[in-house]
This record gives sequence, structure tokens and C-alpha cells, in this order.
Amino acid sequence: MSINHSKNSIQIEIKATEQQYNKNKGEMEKLVHDTIYAKTQLDLKIEVTRKSESELRDESWQQIFTSVMDESHKEFNEVTGFAYSFHPKPLEIILKTSLSQGKQDQKVAEEIARYAKQIVKVSRNELSIEKIPYKIIIRDKEQENMYEIQVK
Repeated sequence: MSINHSKNSIQIEIKATEQQYNKNKGEMEKLVHDTIYAKTQLDLKIEVTRKSESELRDESWQQIFTSVMDESHKEFNEVTGFAYSFHPKPLEIILKTSLSQGKQDQKVAEEIARYAKQIVKVSRNELSIEKIPYKIIIRDKEQENMYEIQVK
């Protein structure tokens, strides 16, 4: 919720599906307006907005991304960076490394991917985050994909 004194308005952001939002927006604005007016005699403009599905999904996965990034970096010195993308589907969790293409480093890339997968699984269960398909991609020092796990 935010209050804009210069515009005499209050903005309220809700978590709801698009259908719920469209159905209840006007009623909520009127109810909040009437309640404030009855108690304070202030005629404020009330605006109810909602977060998009992508914003909600991004927000819910943020703690998981932080865990993957932090824990992978602690466990493997080779992990140098992190990225993620919800577009295109499925979700891509990308761990950047200082590894080179080669048999030995390929094994390390597999270990990093399996470790990251476990972190996602544990974190998602702890936070009760919906199960969605995702890929874990391990990149070498040249930012070329080295190893990939797809989870459905």
C-alpha cells in the first residue's frame, strides 16, 4: 500500500488471479474509500492494482535463487556467477563457472548441477513453492553450455 498525499490517493496492491482482480477491484476500491471517508471525512482516490503472474512467480522463487547462488558458490570454488530466466519456458537456472571444456571439468559440472538441483528441491519444499519444470544449466568460462539437467 502506498499513499500519495499530493494526489490525495491510496494505491493498494493485491495478490490475486486476473479473474479475481477483475471481479472484485471496483468493490474493493469503493469499500476502502467509503470506510476512510466515514472515519476521517477525507475523500481519497483509491486505486487497487495487482502484481502480474510473472512478478508473483519471480517473487516466490527469489529465495530459491538466492539459496542456489549462495550454496553453490560456497560448495564449489568454480562457480563464478548466476542467472535465471522464466522466458522462454521452462525456467532456466544458469550457473556460470570457471571450468573449461574437458572430461574432468565435465564431471565437476555434473556435480554442480546435481547439487543445485538438490538445493532447489529442498528450498521449494520448505517454502511450499509450486512445482514447475526447470532446467539447470552449467556454463564454462567462455559462457558456453557445458551441462544441463531438465526437471519436470
